[in-house]
Amino acid sequence: MAKERAGNAGFGALFLREERVPAGGYKQILVRDDPAPDKDSTPTDLEVSSGILANSHIRVELDEGGIRGISVRDEKLLGAIGLHLRQDHTDTWTFDTDRFEEPVVATLSDAEWVVEEEGPLRGRVRIEAQLDGSSIRWTLDLHRSNPRLQIKLEVSFNEKFEMMQMPIELVRASEKWLSGSGTGWAERTAAATEWPVQGWSLVESEGNHLALITHDA
Repeated sequence: MAKERAGNAGFGALFLREERVPAGGYKQILVRDDPAPDKDSTPTDLEVSSGILANSHIRVELDEGGIRGISVRDEKLLGAIGLHLRQDHTDTWTFDTDRFEEPVVATLSDAEWVVEEEGPLRGRVRIEAQLDGSSIRWTLDLHRSNPRLQIKLEVSFNEKFEMMQMPIELVRASEKWLSGSGTGWAERTAAATEWPVQGWSLVESEGNHLALITHDA
């Protein structure tokens, strides 16, 4: 619990206010002596709640499994984005592996998005949950009038012979699929196998281009 006490040290009078910070939480407190700005007077295009994170460019629909869908300028491009654990008995570097087909053993569900910031400059929501024995914190940031959604996933991974995956669902089938590997790229057809494993993918559908870059972690 933090308190700001009234006083005078040559900078004007301070006010008395009690702030309570819950376990695992935080607050930012800016001490000033001028009147507080009217939040509603600051122009913003943000819409922030436990079910929606949106601005004039991007609309992200949220649910208990993660992200239900993403629309860009009113056109839906992505469906569900979630998290699950899949059994994995491959070797460390997945030599001779062209697919992951062992069963999914746990899926993120019943999670609750919490609003951390509701604008007017930035909207932020997060999930803190358990996926089997692993702890996750999933944070989404969207700034006012900015066409970029920032996704941050922090994981304390505590599984054995399992891997965590983030499946991403396309709204419609791709007409063209390019995949990068090493210093080059190749055009692919949609299939259950992938060889060699991709470094990035670019799909095209009805004039839209969507890229997924998988950096080393």
